[in-house]
Amino acid sequence: MTSEDSDSVSERNLALWTSTKYVSWPYVHANPIVRVPTPSGQPESRSIPHRAGVSEQVTFRRCVQYRDKRGVEIWGKQRWAEMLKVQARSVARHRESPAGPQTGVFLYERSNSAPVWIATWYELLDDGSRRKRSKEFSFGTARAKCGMRIKIHPKLRQFPGLS
Repeated sequence: MTSEDSDSVSERNLALWTSTKYVSWPYVHANPIVRVPTPSGQPESRSIPHRAGVSEQVTFRRCVQYRDKRGVEIWGKQRWAEMLKVQARSVARHRESPAGPQTGVFLYERSNSAPVWIATWYELLDDGSRRKRSKEFSFGTARAKCGMRIKIHPKLRQFPGLS
């Protein structure tokens, strides 16, 4: 890094880059970084090139435009707006071995019982806090919530494997 580069780094508007979520320009990077969270908890990172002769404000606006475009594509307009409002972490960071179900939809194969799909999400409460919610959908047995019995037309019973 030359002295000319370090002068441009020191002149960078730190308040601008710390004022918004998911957009940053660390001093050790030549270009700003946009980190859009994904449902898995791992952010999608992209470096937005800073063009020579372009002001820092213009680069910042390009970063915010990209962040909002990808955020809406991943989360939808309403959920993305909620995520931008919340000051705390908006997406759960999953542990290596979680105690309960992770956010998302997963299939759990259970021994001595029917397999179950579990959908888990965070619900936004009126006071602004979040509560983890989940719903189970078991299938494949007579006692399951979602029965898998297929009624076959009598004429089709002549085909093997359809009884």
